[in-house]
Amino acid sequence: MAAVSLLVGGIGIMNIMLVSVTERTREIGTRLAIGALEREVLLQFLNRGSRAVEASAAWSASRSPTVASIGLADLMKVPYLFNPGINLLSFAFAAPSA
Repeated sequence: MAAVSLLVGGIGIMNIMLVSVTERTREIGTRLAIGALEREVLLQFLNRGSRAVEASAAWSASRSPTVASIGLADLMKVPYLFNPGINLLSFAFAAPSA
């Protein structure tokens, strides 16, 4: 299940970055025309993408396990017991290692 989530998330990020580059084609051309290196333009987009991933991972890792646990406990009619270790473990795997 986690592999599917990672795949879907990766495809979503790829599409967002593609749209971002497509929308900013003129800006990229202008930057290159006035002397920016291709490497600098690439780093700009990689930086923007990594910041989006970090924010998304932090939000998802901090919210999803608790919400899912409460929902499943209610659905199965069992008591919800909060375990911070499990939530920290999920955050450690979801947060980027940069």
